Amino acid sequence: MDVNLLTSKELAALLQRRVSYVYAMRRDGFSMPGRRTTKVEAIAWLAQHPEFRVKPRKPSDDTKS
Repeated sequence: MDVNLLTSKELAALLQRRVSYVYAMRRDGFSMPGRRTTKVEAIAWLAQHPEFRVKPRKPSDDTKS
């Protein structure tokens, strides 16, 4: 069992995704106590949330002319 604790950046590299993908996982409920997690926990969360997608940001209403 892999118990190496990974940062968001390390997890993103392992998953071959951008760091924003991991941030979106966290936003949608993925828990990273101490801002660390394991590969096993991340893969298990993704398996439990097959509908997970990174949603594009909504444009801000700050339109200064």
